[in-house]
Amino acid sequence: GARLLMRRALERAGFRVSEAADGNAAVAAIDAGQCNAVLMDVEMPTMNGYQACQAIRSKPGGAHLPIMMVTGRDDVASINQSYQAGATDFLAKPINWNLLGHRVQYLVRGGRLVQELEESEGRQRAMLDALPDLLLVVDMYDRVVDRLGASDNHPFLVGGVKPDQKITELVNGDAARA
Repeated sequence: GARLLMRRALERAGFRVSEAADGNAAVAAIDAGQCNAVLMDVEMPTMNGYQACQAIRSKPGGAHLPIMMVTGRDDVASINQSYQAGATDFLAKPINWNLLGHRVQYLVRGGRLVQELEESEGRQRAMLDALPDLLLVVDMYDRVVDRLGASDNHPFLVGGVKPDQKITELVNGDAARA
């Protein structure tokens, strides 16, 4: 019943919809193909929505897929459980079918932006890592939090950068202050 109404509302809004009967089928569908967003009920047979959400998040390509949990429970604990399982958003029942298309449009758009940002950061990181120079990212406490460029055999990096290492342990005096 509710799945058919949801399908109709989403198709009216211009979405192509693929359905899964339960949590296992939802996770398998993510494995199988291209998907821009997932809407799933918390209450499902064989694997509930929280478990399915966690399973999708652990898949390659599932980390940033927008997932909206549909729930009849609007208590804070259930909503928190949705977010802890990795949900991007939640939709409380009863569902406003006229607004559903708009909500999903924003969900998909947000997911696309996150994906583009990640790809852009990956390209920038690759360019910086290809530099022959050593670039150290230092926090306000003078700890080295990241390094870019230059291979591990750089003279400053005998044994590499250790966690929470201070810049003064790698570079001395005026250079560290600068």
